[in-house]
Amino acid sequence: IAKMVAEGGNAMAADVLLSVSLAEYDRNGDTMLVWSYPSIDSDFDSHILKRAKLLMEQKQTRLVWTRVQNSWCYMLPVVVSTKDAAVRHLRAYTVCVQAKGFEPERFGGLAGALGAAYKAKGTPLALLQAWLSVFTTGRVEGFVDSGLEAE
Repeated sequence: IAKMVAEGGNAMAADVLLSVSLAEYDRNGDTMLVWSYPSIDSDFDSHILKRAKLLMEQKQTRLVWTRVQNSWCYMLPVVVSTKDAAVRHLRAYTVCVQAKGFEPERFGGLAGALGAAYKAKGTPLALLQAWLSVFTTGRVEGFVDSGLEAE
C-alpha cells in the first residue's frame, strides 16, 4: 500500500484505513475469519471472530463498532438469502473495516460497499479490488467519500 500511495495513490486513505476482514457463517453453523488485508494480528483476529459470530448468529444487520487496541473496528453483518447466488453457501457474512478514527457513518458506508462487492461475486478477490480502489481513488461502487478521494 505504501508503494502504491508513493506512486500517486491516495495518501488520505493510507493515513486513515488500516485493514479489511471477512468473516463467514456457513450453513453448518461454523464461523471463520476467512480473509483479511493486510494481515491482522491474532488478538485483533480473535476479537473480530468472537464479535462477528455473535452478530451473525443473532441475525443482526446493523453496523456495530468497537474500539480494539488503538483503532476502531466497524462491522457490518449481512444475512444471506437463497436469492444471493454467489454467497448462497453461507447463512451470513460480516465485513470489518479497521480505521484510525471514530466515524461510524463514513466507515459504515464503506463496509456496506465492500460487503456489496463480496455479495455480487462471492470471492474475497472482489473485496480486495474494492479495497484497493478506495486506496487509489477514494471511491468504490456504492461509496464515494470526499475525505478519501484522491486529489
